[in-house]
Amino acid sequence: MGDPEVAFHVVADLARLWSLLGRPIAFHRRLVELTGSIKSSLMLSQAIYWTRHGKDIVHHGGWFFKTMQQWRWETGLSRHEQSHARTRLREMKVLQERMQRLPATLHFRVNGNALAALLSDFLGRRYRDIDWDDDSLVADLLGPVLPFHRTLTILTLDVNSALFLSRALYCIRRIMRQSPNAWFQASTAEWEADAGLTRREQDTARNSLRCLGILEEMHRGIPPRRWARIDIGRLTELLSEAIAAEKSELAQLHKTGSQGCGIATNSIGENRQARMWASRKQGWRKPATLIAEKDHHCLPVSAHLYKDLTTGTKTTPPPNAVVDESNLRTVEEPGGGGELIFPYSLLPEERSAAHALVMRCPSIAQPLLDELAGRISTNAIRASPIGYLRGMVQRAQAGDFVLELGVRIAMSRRQREEAELLRQKQAIEDLNLRAERASPDYQARVEQRRTEIRKMLKAMPKIAMGCKKP
Repeated sequence: MGDPEVAFHVVADLARLWSLLGRPIAFHRRLVELTGSIKSSLMLSQAIYWTRHGKDIVHHGGWFFKTMQQWRWETGLSRHEQSHARTRLREMKVLQERMQRLPATLHFRVNGNALAALLSDFLGRRYRDIDWDDDSLVADLLGPVLPFHRTLTILTLDVNSALFLSRALYCIRRIMRQSPNAWFQASTAEWEADAGLTRREQDTARNSLRCLGILEEMHRGIPPRRWARIDIGRLTELLSEAIAAEKSELAQLHKTGSQGCGIATNSIGENRQARMWASRKQGWRKPATLIAEKDHHCLPVSAHLYKDLTTGTKTTPPPNAVVDESNLRTVEEPGGGGELIFPYSLLPEERSAAHALVMRCPSIAQPLLDELAGRISTNAIRASPIGYLRGMVQRAQAGDFVLELGVRIAMSRRQREEAELLRQKQAIEDLNLRAERASPDYQARVEQRRTEIRKMLKAMPKIAMGCKKP
């Protein structure tokens, strides 16, 4: 049955955690088969929710408006993830977009006919249209609903990891009576069938959660099967800190008056300005300095750990690696103190100003620049990056600076350095091996071995004939 005291603590921690998670999003797993993407399915699932429950949605012909910031607050999708998801859904013709009203705002509508046609082909049954008021029909078409907690993306910074963690938490709630220690088991195929996560997405999510110290895994049984457990106490602690940091940032934005509307809307606003950029062309241009948000694995936030990570070594990233902003441009510190690594997107004049700012706090100069690079990569800075850096320096001087995203940037750089060193080591070993194989002694040994093998092959028929004689 397990230790009752352990079970009591797990239940108590789970109750505290659930109060932080808030209301989940209804994620339709079946849509992953149609779109081929978790993020596109998540956006379409939320669009379906507003189509069914939005205020005056029928009066407006199914149209509703959402800003980019509102999509982010509701789904956890970044700006680039939203643009890719919208492009995919437009190509499938299941999500329509148009600019309307003055000032112009971007409105969305789910194309029920196109979605019904895709689901008809998938299910092998004929549906002409979708009656959103028919709950049984919608449930039959869209299949089972998975609860997705967008709040977890504040901590994981990744939708796939948040989806994995959301599903794991519900598994723990379901097995609490049978397994008070909260160990649960599910194979890779079962995870893919249940949540739609591919093997690679599962591995990335597991690595991210293990780095945070949230996920614990072990193998047992014959054949060995993977068992997992979530550290509910640590998850609650980290999530509380992440939510507090987010609220602090929002409060700062409200003070400056530069914030966007982050409140989920359930109606069509008359005169609200949408902050989602919509291109006049249907094709999206590829930015020259596009920085991928997923090029990092998380670590427990620790100032001591970060101090060990902030080295000034300049390395060349390995081929085919996603390059992070934080290691593209370097500037020598005065006095031979090593190199400072600046975000790529800063202009030369901005780098000079940033250098002057961070040298007010020389002991944490690189952490400040890494935090700035992390904020830029997540599109958290809407005005001047130098102004944002000035605010961080002022908080550091006041003793209120808290490192959040910078540790991930430093860890990503360290991983690339280690990968480069490993590759160089392997290249040296390959050169040594080729040189050894080209030496006369090695060739002589190979030739001797070949001669012995030929003699053995010639002797084998005679040995076989001898074995056949009575």
